[in-house]
Amino acid sequence: HLDQVGNPPDAGPQLWALKALALFGLIAKDAAPDVARVLKSPSTPALSRLTAVDALSQIGPGHPVVIPTLIAFA
Repeated sequence: HLDQVGNPPDAGPQLWALKALALFGLIAKDAAPDVARVLKSPSTPALSRLTAVDALSQIGPGHPVVIPTLIAFA
């Protein structure tokens, strides 16, 4: 569901999937590359990008892609 933005984007599957991954935190570390891809995509809506930042920060350094992605986004 990370690729399904929805209409409107602030109520679509992408946003809810990102929120769920943020709640799982470190347990969601295997999803970190996909969340990073969503964050880096210029077509991702702003709210989904912010939620992807939250998800990555909740996952933390459990996956090696998290910290470099967050630094690059800042």
